[in-house]
Amino acid sequence: MKQKAKSIYLIILIFVAGCALKTVQYPNIKITDRYHSLKEKQLIEDFSEYWHARISGDMKKAFSYELPYQRYIDGWKVYRETVTPLRKDAFIELKKIEPISENVVIVYKVVRIKDRNLLQKEKWIYLDGRWYHKYHQNIMPDFSGKSEF
Repeated sequence: MKQKAKSIYLIILIFVAGCALKTVQYPNIKITDRYHSLKEKQLIEDFSEYWHARISGDMKKAFSYELPYQRYIDGWKVYRETVTPLRKDAFIELKKIEPISENVVIVYKVVRIKDRNLLQKEKWIYLDGRWYHKYHQNIMPDFSGKSEF
């Protein structure tokens, strides 16, 4: 009987964990590739939520996805003055995730606004079971005209 109860508990746990990681889909955000690991799915979820918040103008929510130490150092006022919402007609396409270390990735994305496509990179850092966006980027843009995508 104990074995049967353990099996049922395990099935319920797997089901709940699977439901909790369903990536929310937004019409203005596209994920190009399929990602399978738990960490990748969490990153996709956080990436989508962050950029949807920026596009919809929910800057308090976007701020919550920034690295904790940056939120502490700069604070809400500085963030609000330096980081602006995107236009409502903006479209974000995640092209590639490149691991830098176990807890740091570079995300390659395209931002489409009207007829312009902006190729961009950004860092995301995994900390205490959650992904955070690094809004002070130290990634130099590629001015060579060659796309890394």
